[in-house]
Amino acid sequence: MMKKIFWPIICSLLVWTPVALGQETPSDEQVSAAIDQLLQVGPDQIANSLKEMKSQVGEWDKQVVDLRGKADNLEAQAKEISERVESLRKLLEKFAKGAEVPKPQPEAVAMQGAAPMGKTEMASMSAEKQEPVISYVEHIRPIFQANCFSCHNRDKRRSGLSLESVSDALEGGSSGQVIVPGKPDQSRLFRLVAHLEEPKMPLSGDKLDEESIQKIRTWIKQGAPEDANSEIMVVEEETTQSMPVFIAADIKDGPPPMPEVDLGIPSVDQDRPNVARAIAVNPRSPLMAVGSLDQVLLYDLDKNILLGALPFPEGEVFSITFSLNGELLVAAGGKVGESGAAVIWNVRTGERAGEFHEGWDTILAVDISPDHKMLAMGDPLGVVKVFSTETKQLLYKCEEHTDWIHSVGFTPDGEVLATGDRSGGLFLWQAANGRKVENLRGHEGGVNDMAYTQDSTLLLTAGGDGKVFVWDTW
Repeated sequence: MMKKIFWPIICSLLVWTPVALGQETPSDEQVSAAIDQLLQVGPDQIANSLKEMKSQVGEWDKQVVDLRGKADNLEAQAKEISERVESLRKLLEKFAKGAEVPKPQPEAVAMQGAAPMGKTEMASMSAEKQEPVISYVEHIRPIFQANCFSCHNRDKRRSGLSLESVSDALEGGSSGQVIVPGKPDQSRLFRLVAHLEEPKMPLSGDKLDEESIQKIRTWIKQGAPEDANSEIMVVEEETTQSMPVFIAADIKDGPPPMPEVDLGIPSVDQDRPNVARAIAVNPRSPLMAVGSLDQVLLYDLDKNILLGALPFPEGEVFSITFSLNGELLVAAGGKVGESGAAVIWNVRTGERAGEFHEGWDTILAVDISPDHKMLAMGDPLGVVKVFSTETKQLLYKCEEHTDWIHSVGFTPDGEVLATGDRSGGLFLWQAANGRKVENLRGHEGGVNDMAYTQDSTLLLTAGGDGKVFVWDTW
């Protein structure tokens, strides 16, 4: 039976294989001799040979799949590199033409993670109003060359950043943009050399002298001009507006705080479900908020329905909370390694009542004071910053933590601010001025969430160690 099955196969292989390989067709005598030899092979040997060949084919198939995967990855990397090269080429062309054509600074630095510029205009300063131009070539490059080039040059590019030219500096590094032309206080480069953020620069050396720091600040404020012939940027002062909802900070009788307008339609991608990293329930109404990517979803718990969504184009929501009276909703998050933001909404109208764009990484924790006047935000640098919601000015910083801030919370009476980090650090601060009150020790894992009782006497904390602690803070 085995001979009958393999007879046509053997004949076909003997006749067609040489033809396929471009060789001469064997003679009848050669074919007959080969058939006689093959017929002497037992069926077990043939079966084993077929098994080995199938196994070999399987290994080759795996290699083909692996090689195709590597080829796809290389193609994707090549495309990304090509896009970066093209982007850099266009940027260099713009600066090469800077002597003849006014340079559109906001467009030149419109990179991923860039903060909104606000109201700006490029204009030549009149003689009576013009301040001396602080240029890169004459003033800034010598500072960088003496203190920064050893790490941040085109060959080394520590953290992906080179400061050898204006275009290099504006391109930023692996963590994103480091210069926001016209806004030194929002420029990470200035904040690092001024020792306002970690890691303080220069990394291995003393702080720059005050004159050099002020030159860098003025240079960025003027739009980071390349030379004395470059036009400088005029940045109009942004007027601060008080939030009209602050007058309603007290809890009043009447309808509970629920959306009174039609909300936006949620953005849902079925192919890529989003993780809900933050959830909060309104203390005065059956309203639940769920943080997601680029949006906050609002649910009516009584009716068990989705009401709609509040857009959060700033990125992913990592923390969410309601004000004590339920009238305000606060969400914080951003884009990891690029930018952070916190947004305040009026629950009833769905309108934004305040925005805070702070830091160069996402905001991980947020809370608003009971009187709506302070906003506390925690970041991956282990720093808690407290801002005035009316003026947006930084009131104080809490810098005792040594790890990412995972939770922050004001007491209902507004007297104390509690903060927790990823390593189990838990501190109490005077909410009015940021003075440390106490260090609460107990958690062996991150302090991931916290809540106060309404009388402000007990603090409950939930940790990554699987424990919930109740602290008597009175």
